[in-house]
Amino acid sequence: MLTIIPPLAHGLKCSAIGLLLILCPTVGAKDLVVGVGDFEPFFIKEGNKGLFLDLTKEIFKLLPQHTVKYSFMPNRRLAAQVSNGKIDVACNIFKDSHVTAHLSVPLFRFTDVVISNKRRNLSIEKVADLKGLRVAAYQGARELLGGEFKTLMTNNPHYKEQPDQSRTILMVLHNRADVRVGDIFIFLNDLKNLASQQVAASLDNFTIHRIWPDVYSHMAFKDEALRDDVNKAIKTIKENGTFDAVYKRYEAHLVTDN
Repeated sequence: MLTIIPPLAHGLKCSAIGLLLILCPTVGAKDLVVGVGDFEPFFIKEGNKGLFLDLTKEIFKLLPQHTVKYSFMPNRRLAAQVSNGKIDVACNIFKDSHVTAHLSVPLFRFTDVVISNKRRNLSIEKVADLKGLRVAAYQGARELLGGEFKTLMTNNPHYKEQPDQSRTILMVLHNRADVRVGDIFIFLNDLKNLASQQVAASLDNFTIHRIWPDVYSHMAFKDEALRDDVNKAIKTIKENGTFDAVYKRYEAHLVTDN
């Protein structure tokens, strides 16, 4: 079970900040095109929802002067689209993306973990414990996680990056891989999808090993003043508990029946 800090109580200070954002915005009313990815459970085109999309919506609730249209696209296109001015805002941009835009404060949280088959009783407390294991990871994991992980996996002939990470759950379950490396929410979403396909796999079959700190991506903006307004809104949703409440809501949804 994930542990997420419970929402903080709404305070007068946070309410005042939110009111100021609405009454005294830096940027006048605009029609905004906000580029978002298209990968579950963070951005889900069907139903116009997702963990990261819901966070973004909470931010723009505090900036009601703007009309927002969400444009779904492959994540790899987002940086180029905002850099070229084809969209006003791009969500889920990493600091090292070389984007020509103004980045928000860190917002979208990723929690990469190691998943193993509980029956194997593997002890994995640090990156070095992955040495020699059959590792199934997401595309780009070696570069994104870097450091010791990159060194170990470069020299590991049993390391594979999978374009479809959902299949790695069954690889671990059926002993075709020792561990899966990836974000905890993507794992829970893949597991829930398998359950809907009547595949016999549940959270009780796996051990979650937490060996990396969380990392965060950003929103990217053409307009610096809009970025500044959004940063104030981000501060508000973190202080009033909305940020943690969104994560907790998705955790509860994904864990149900797993």
